[in-house]
Amino acid sequence: ITCAVLSFAGFALAQAGEVKGRSWDRLSNVELSDDGAKVTPLEPKQIAALGGRQIPLCMIGDSITWAQDGDCWRKWLVRDVPSVAFVGTHTGRFGYSHAGEGGNSTYGVIQRMDDPDRIPGCPYYHLMIGINDSSAAKCAADVPRVASNTVAAVWRIVDRLLARPTTRKVFLAAILPVVAPKQPYRDVAGSAANAIMRAEVGGRYPADRVVWIEYEQPLRRDFDTWKTKEYIGAGIHPAVRGY
Repeated sequence: ITCAVLSFAGFALAQAGEVKGRSWDRLSNVELSDDGAKVTPLEPKQIAALGGRQIPLCMIGDSITWAQDGDCWRKWLVRDVPSVAFVGTHTGRFGYSHAGEGGNSTYGVIQRMDDPDRIPGCPYYHLMIGINDSSAAKCAADVPRVASNTVAAVWRIVDRLLARPTTRKVFLAAILPVVAPKQPYRDVAGSAANAIMRAEVGGRYPADRVVWIEYEQPLRRDFDTWKTKEYIGAGIHPAVRGY
């Protein structure tokens, strides 16, 4: 879904060093699942043809952008559309760079917006954030307020990304459906935030600057499949097949 909508093509491996004071997901006690499909190496002529035509993409988000099998997301993008060059301050399982931070809410992203060591300059950004904000909804009455606050913060992030002189476009991603039995209103608030963003994004930003990436609706249509461990793991972070 992501590849088809983004219409990127490319292959790249970008790595970043450690940044003092940076937070991230600790993966030392996580058993990673098999990465699945094999990747066919590019021929030398193919590599040469891609020279100078890579498209830099910085993926900003929370642990869904990084944790556990998160780097499979970038692996699938590279496999299907080989000219994307990932930019970021962290590296994941396969070495692809990104700007995901475990545990980040929208506020966490806003806090690191002005630090190039945490969100570097890039022509293209993919932003998926808000599921941790949604956990603040403890009952049905909380949902409208939590969703509204989440969206207001997302707009702040998008505005600041667009204000960067190097930014060409932001790919704004819908919050993924999650399965959290102990937090039953988390998914409801995330979906409510999506509904607001879906309705407002077109009137708020030019289509050539911000593109809405509709992850939620296709997954809702086959939610019985999506909610299984094969796709959504323990309920929050997608598994290999989920990515």
